[in-house]
Amino acid sequence: MDMICINCSGIETKVANSRTWRKDSKVWRRRTCEECGATFTTYETPDASKLVVVDTDKKPAKKVPFDLSYITISIYKALAASDEKEARHSALWLAKNVETRLAREKMISKAALAELVHEVLKGFNEIAAIQYAARHGMVVSLKRRGRPSVRRINRMTGDGS
Repeated sequence: MDMICINCSGIETKVANSRTWRKDSKVWRRRTCEECGATFTTYETPDASKLVVVDTDKKPAKKVPFDLSYITISIYKALAASDEKEARHSALWLAKNVETRLAREKMISKAALAELVHEVLKGFNEIAAIQYAARHGMVVSLKRRGRPSVRRINRMTGDGS
């Protein structure tokens, strides 16, 4: 399928330059429209719509398709507890970061997905990560100075350790 020109809506575009990102599974492309001559950039990411999330808490285990909006809302709630403005600006970006990390997965447990979201949040805002962990039942005890101990999940089996 051809890329549609953002300038004239022409369907004939040519890739002039293309680079993969080392840290993400993204591809950067510089395109030129053959109808109007406009040059524009696209960023292509893998489609996570085939990813299945398995809820092992339910018997029998329930499989649901991955939905970026649920993660975005969950991250927003964790961030909004301390800074609503930061939450509005960063929730979707962080959720897309999680989605990118899942690009090669076909199936993930709900608990392992929660741990991955927690890991991404922790790298961005540690207080929001604690909020998220508390909401998702990941805090198992309080260590010295009130720091929470978070349950680690095996991504393949979904079992806590």
